[in-house]
Amino acid sequence: MKHSFFTVRSLRTLIAAAMVGAAVTASLTLSGCAATQVALANKDLQVQSAVSQTIFLPMTSDKTYALAVRSTTAEDVGAPLVEAEIHKALAAKGYVQAPPEKAHFLIQLNIVRAVGNDTAAGSNGGGMLAGAALAGANGSTGRGVLAGALVGGVVDAIAGATTKKVIVSLSSELQIGVRGERQSTGAAAQAKEKAEAEALARRVQDGSDADVTYHQTSIDSWMKQVNLDFQEAIPQLRTALVRNVVGFF
Repeated sequence: MKHSFFTVRSLRTLIAAAMVGAAVTASLTLSGCAATQVALANKDLQVQSAVSQTIFLPMTSDKTYALAVRSTTAEDVGAPLVEAEIHKALAAKGYVQAPPEKAHFLIQLNIVRAVGNDTAAGSNGGGMLAGAALAGANGSTGRGVLAGALVGGVVDAIAGATTKKVIVSLSSELQIGVRGERQSTGAAAQAKEKAEAEALARRVQDGSDADVTYHQTSIDSWMKQVNLDFQEAIPQLRTALVRNVVGFF
């Protein structure tokens, strides 16, 4: 009887080990399929952007502008670089920088949010289900089914940790003010223009510039790729943001 007891016990151990191995294999298969699917679907870098509403700016020969770029994000997204690139792109279109009190276009850009989200490939629970199902199919008790699910869950987590779909997004608010054109001829008109400019400067300082019409829109840019690094994505999102801002001019 003692020999039979150890034989049965050894047999149970072998069966349990075989079940664990089978659960790992099944979990790896399902998790591997999920990881492969995510990798194939997101292997190419995707950069997209959208604006909440379009802005129609008046066609004018006055191409002076003033620009202010700010960032209120927790992450450093390089607001000075965005400002420099906008200046460069506008100059290529023939626009000239001017003081705010004289510029025809007043451009204000605030980068409000930079977020990175990732989704693990194996996070759908397929490994846990496979482990539990396999244990149940082999006649295991509730404890055995639970063990199978735990094994599958561990494999699922490992597979998900190595393959992730990452989305990095940049959200900004844009305001463009358009000032009425001023034309002057002669000394009297120039003196009048100077007086108006001084009065305008005071109104701008007080925040009561009634001569400017403002247009607002939101700009969202995002990138998607497998295992995308946040810091590597930001430069390309800056480029997309600059392209959106300058596109209105």
